[in-house]
This record gives sequence, structure tokens and C-alpha cells, in this order.
Amino acid sequence: MLFTMGVVYLRIDFLENYENNYGTIKYEQALKWIMEAAGDDMFLSLVMPNCNNHAETEIKYGDMIRISDDCFDGDWDFVSNRRRNQKKDKWPQYGNLFDGFIGFSDVGKRGQMILDGDFMRMNKLANDDERKFLFSLMIMAGSALAIADQFNTIQQHEWVYKNREINELNSMGFVAKPLSNSFSDIENSSRWVGQLSDGDWVVGLFNRESTSQIRSIDLENELGISEGKTENIRDLWKQQNIGPFSGKYFVELAPHSCIILKIQKKL
Repeated sequence: MLFTMGVVYLRIDFLENYENNYGTIKYEQALKWIMEAAGDDMFLSLVMPNCNNHAETEIKYGDMIRISDDCFDGDWDFVSNRRRNQKKDKWPQYGNLFDGFIGFSDVGKRGQMILDGDFMRMNKLANDDERKFLFSLMIMAGSALAIADQFNTIQQHEWVYKNREINELNSMGFVAKPLSNSFSDIENSSRWVGQLSDGDWVVGLFNRESTSQIRSIDLENELGISEGKTENIRDLWKQQNIGPFSGKYFVELAPHSCIILKIQKKL
């Protein structure tokens, strides 16, 4: 019936309640039945899953999973601070978006599992740095992009969603990974890298802290780009070329800010 109505996306919520009440065996059986009924033509979004054994069950039967607590107020607490560096055994394992993306970064992969960061509410963030941070994190993690701002709440912040060069990454199915999935490694878990099909690299350098921080990327030792092999580095938010570069790129980031770089290799 859903197919005849043109439905291609099914979002199933409160999954932790079913597993907690009926057990993992029945939970897995239910997901299996849903997947079989949906077939290959329907996209399955699994919401509020316990993700036991590092999403062992959900990986088999879903296309997308929620990886952290609900958006709620949508402020910086949701993005990075709520229960920071704390992990629970069941839903929600992670209290904030950044921790959730780090914790499940090895699971997220187009064709395997999309990580769902819940809704974005740009009007709830304190400044433009935080707005760019949230949208950049969603893009770098390959998340679904769910806009929850309304026409009477967006308050001239729609520009965040309209950067063509950054949106193009999501359209291509780009997914990056942090250089460390350890929360105690603040610097490396805040440095995300991924490679495009043409060999170019995309690097996201984030500062979750309340003070200015230095972030860097070593083109040769961390990306394998030897000296003289870089055609250009481009700042995707400014949509400006930085120019050819070799060695280690450094940037000082203000609190709750980031930079997204596209590193183009010479052919």
C-alpha cells in the first residue's frame, strides 16, 4: 500500500521502547520483517535505537540510525556540551551531537549506514560561528540534513543552508572520519578528513572549546600529499582560494568555530 502511494522513506521512532519491553530477539525479528516488507525501494530510518553491541542489529536492517539524544532546544548544549564525554549503554548512548558522531564514526558510511544527527535549529545558536559549526559537522559526518527552522523563526539565518560548495559534498555522498574516536584526544577527534572520488581531500577542523584553539593538518604525513603536489587549498565557507600549500597547515579557531578546507591535488 505504501509503495502505491509513492512512499519511499519510512521513519520508525521509539525503537528502544520495543527492544526494552520485548527483548533483543523479538526486536531483531521485527526489524527483519520491516526490512523484508520495505524491500530495496524504501529507505528505513531507525530512530531512538539502543544500538547494542555498537549497532550490531541496526546495521543489518536499517539505512540510517540516530546517534545521539534529541535536538530539544537545539542550542550549543545539543551540538557539543550535553553529557559531554559520557557514554550510556542504551539509548541515548551519547548526549550531544559531536560525541555521537565520534562514537559511531566507524559505522557511518554511504551504502552501509547514514548517521542521523536529528534536527537543526539555527535560530537557537548563539552566533554565526556556532551555526557554521553545526552545519559543517552534519556535512562532514555525512548526516541527513533535517531543517527544523520555520519561516517565522529562522531570523535571516537561511544563508547557512545555502552554501553551494558545502552542500555539494552531501550530494556526492561524502563522509569524513575523525582522526581519533577517543573523546580524551580532544585535538584529533576534532579533526575530520575524507577523500573525494577524484582524489581531492576535504578537511574539517573544529573547536568545541570555550577558548581559542590551534588546529592543523599535515598534508604529507596525514594525507599523503608530498611537497609540491597541492594545486590549491580552498576555504569552502568563504568560497575563497588560499593557494598552493605544502607541509603543515595551521589555523587559530575562535571558540565554537570551524574551517572546512578542500585540498586539491595536482594531476
